[in-house]
Amino acid sequence: MLTYPKDFYKKIEFDKIIEILSGFAISSLTRDYFSQLMPSDDKDWIKLQLARVGEMNSIYSRGESFPMRPYEPVEYDVALLRKEGYVLEVESIQKLYQLTKGASEIVAFFNEENQGVFPKLYELVRDIPIHPELIKHIDTILDDEGLVKPNASERLLKISRQIHSKEREIDKVFSQEMAFFQAKGFLADTKESLRNGRRVFAVSSEHKRKIEGLIHDESATGKTAFIEPTSLVSLNNEVFNLYTERKKEIYKILKELCTYLRPFSDTFIVYEKLHFEFDKILCKKKLGSLINARIPKISKKRQFKFVEARNPILLIKHDEKGLDTIPFDLELYGKNRIVILSGPNAGGKSVVMKSVGLLQTMVQCGLPVSVSELSEFGIFEKFFADIGDQQSIDDDLSTYSSHLKNMKVMTDEADHKSLVLIDEFGAGTDPKIGGAIAEALLKELNAHKCHAVITTHYSGLKFFAYNTSGLVNACMEFDRINLSPTFQLVVGKPGSSFAFEIAQKTGFDESILDYAKSKTGKQELQLDEILVKLQAERQELELQMSKVIEEKDKLDVLIKSYEVMHREMDYAKNQLKLDRQQMLLDLANKKKEQTKLLEQKFHALRNMAELNELKKSMANEEKKIASEINHIKQNIHDDDKKRGAVNLEVGQYVKLRNGGTVAKLLQLEKDKAELELGNIKMWIPIVEILPSEKKEDKHQGNTSSIKSNIVLDDHFDSTLDLRGYSVQEAEDFLHEFIDGALINNAFELKVIHGVGSGALKKLVKKIAKEYKSVKKIWHPEPDQGGDGVTYLSL
Repeated sequence: MLTYPKDFYKKIEFDKIIEILSGFAISSLTRDYFSQLMPSDDKDWIKLQLARVGEMNSIYSRGESFPMRPYEPVEYDVALLRKEGYVLEVESIQKLYQLTKGASEIVAFFNEENQGVFPKLYELVRDIPIHPELIKHIDTILDDEGLVKPNASERLLKISRQIHSKEREIDKVFSQEMAFFQAKGFLADTKESLRNGRRVFAVSSEHKRKIEGLIHDESATGKTAFIEPTSLVSLNNEVFNLYTERKKEIYKILKELCTYLRPFSDTFIVYEKLHFEFDKILCKKKLGSLINARIPKISKKRQFKFVEARNPILLIKHDEKGLDTIPFDLELYGKNRIVILSGPNAGGKSVVMKSVGLLQTMVQCGLPVSVSELSEFGIFEKFFADIGDQQSIDDDLSTYSSHLKNMKVMTDEADHKSLVLIDEFGAGTDPKIGGAIAEALLKELNAHKCHAVITTHYSGLKFFAYNTSGLVNACMEFDRINLSPTFQLVVGKPGSSFAFEIAQKTGFDESILDYAKSKTGKQELQLDEILVKLQAERQELELQMSKVIEEKDKLDVLIKSYEVMHREMDYAKNQLKLDRQQMLLDLANKKKEQTKLLEQKFHALRNMAELNELKKSMANEEKKIASEINHIKQNIHDDDKKRGAVNLEVGQYVKLRNGGTVAKLLQLEKDKAELELGNIKMWIPIVEILPSEKKEDKHQGNTSSIKSNIVLDDHFDSTLDLRGYSVQEAEDFLHEFIDGALINNAFELKVIHGVGSGALKKLVKKIAKEYKSVKKIWHPEPDQGGDGVTYLSL
């Protein structure tokens, strides 16, 4: 990635975004990462980062929270642990413990359900090793505050009890001695103190020789001596020795613990990285929540489409003050690569220009941005900016010279992979010369096919943009009634600076303004007046158009209501005809079943001619009825097409005429259509479907992983044998079987599942109830399968 100048990120205020992100970070590792964050041109990396932030947003939108513990870097501690025989401080071991426990909680969060719901986040934990025994082992030694437990070993427990006993004995003797010395009047006002780790009496200097013991210290004035009486010296020595033994025992315990932890050194580094990754994602999520961000699309082409875009820094400031931030839409694609943005001072031109650079940089850093989810971002490999006063005394550069220096770099380096931002193009020198140079530079940048947002007040550049392919004008609107900017961006129109209007509002005397107008070139003044008039006419036109659109919407509602009523009446008529023919077909099927029974009863008869003739007659009757049904369906379809009721487009949702099942239309081929029903794909005749305003029913969106194509089948097998399959496998087969039956107009299904534990029987009943078309569920007589077989009537 190339950025120019060096302070590019500061100019677009990306440094403030970094500051906000760092404030959310738990660890210094994450803060260091953000301090060095730079945009990437790797599309796959960008998409992955945004997808993970999106999944983290989903976790919180479901009312859940992510189990992220505070953690500290452990790389230095692990380096020490790797040294054979080295004993870590308790604080270091506690850091490793917190890291291990945190990793365990993070991995546990991704149960079987969450693994499928948040696949991109799950990738981070999929291969993380978890060691419950590690946590358990540390738990036996350290308490919740990270201190060694008194019972960490039998010897430590014994020493701890001895210390407790001796300290109680010291307390008793100390109290007795204090009562005695106080009665004698030997003690000072403070009575007792602590010196060299031992309890001592504060004794007035005139009485210090009346008490046998060790003088540990005297006050600065010499009026008080701090004495440990002889009666306590031996007891305090014993306690001191016990504490020494305790310290040795703790060291031994920690040494054994470090020996146990040493083989897990690499694991601790893995845990640190895991926390680091999720810390980054959570920071991005929190930033997104702060600026009401969305996850935009990443375009394959170098172009961008900003919808309802807001500058995140301005948005935060306005939110703190309770103010609204006006969004803007800006689209640069195809030939329109460079936008020339004009309008009044303080009207928002520079804000829009810097917002484009800031939002683009944020996206290429994998950050969510304050735009609508309908926005699209292309990826650029070079960023250039010429923003603000860059006068340099050290380099002996004037303001305009520094601008020219930047332009030289841009014309040399910028290409079709570049995004260029220029503020107040051509300013800083004689207007005529500056405008001419700016136009020449703009022509060169356009020839380089770069994308750019350029602000200016020069009319010549506005005309150049109007007459040149690749450039487009845009302006910030101005309220001529209130003489104030509206901060609304309008693409496709040049804007006026409204300098005289703003000066008039400021309160200048009319004579001053008249003189200024007289000194302005006629052509320049006329152009500005034309632009002002053009914008005023546009605002009036928009107002009229909004009224027309409002009336048109009302009329459209009435027309649509009438069409729906008319369509429903026609549909009802044809549906009645269809239902009648369907009933005849049902009767034919019943006769067909009766024929099969007759065939079974009379199979021993020698003369089958009569029976075969009956079967042939029934088959012809069935074909005749089916043909009539298809003819009626075609008529219904043709009528719908004439009325515009059948307007099929790939991607829309459609419903089946028979039953109203809703599916998604994938593709069209002549008289067939491919539909997606849940996770099942099928080809059916176009006459069988109608557009639907509803999406697919919940029961259609099962989570099974069926990947098969269901088509109309003249030889559809109405029997399904599930014996030998697991419940999960059987569930997939059942959905496909019943869906296929509905598509093929089957009337009765037979599912063989066996008796067994009853799990498959329960599954068949459960899934059958999900389908509205299943009217009856029953089991045959014992000699025909009994509870091992389930029949479904559709």
